[in-house]
Amino acid sequence: MSAIAVLAVTLTLGAGALGWLWTDAALSNATNTLLGGLALARSEALTRLAPVALCARDGQRAGHCTGSADWSAGLVMFVDANRDGLRGATEALLREIAFPSGLQVRGSTAAVRFGARRGVVRSADWRLCAPGTDQAGRQVRLLPLGQRQRTATACP
Repeated sequence: MSAIAVLAVTLTLGAGALGWLWTDAALSNATNTLLGGLALARSEALTRLAPVALCARDGQRAGHCTGSADWSAGLVMFVDANRDGLRGATEALLREIAFPSGLQVRGSTAAVRFGARRGVVRSADWRLCAPGTDQAGRQVRLLPLGQRQRTATACP
């Protein structure tokens, strides 16, 4: 009987640790996905000699932007021919990437654009958090020349 009690306590403690591990892996995955997307968008703009934008993905409609600073569903990368930060019907879709579900990703803007010659048009920040946990989140910062920074941050 005592063996069952010890097993129950061990499984309970182990499940909590596994939950933390999953959350940390999901945050790392989303952070690296965002950083990779930023690097790829900059490279595509230079290669194509055309503006390339990333916008917050609409989880309900493939290839569409939300127009909001909530990036939780992921990102859409496209050639931003009209330079408005929203993908039009005639603008080429380059990538659509979903973030792991259950994460909260908030940006300082609804879209970022890389010019063909100047790098990023303006700076931006993203905060990635796992709601319902006390785990530290991640912050990604995009600087004017296209450099990217990743730091730990507190989540609300």
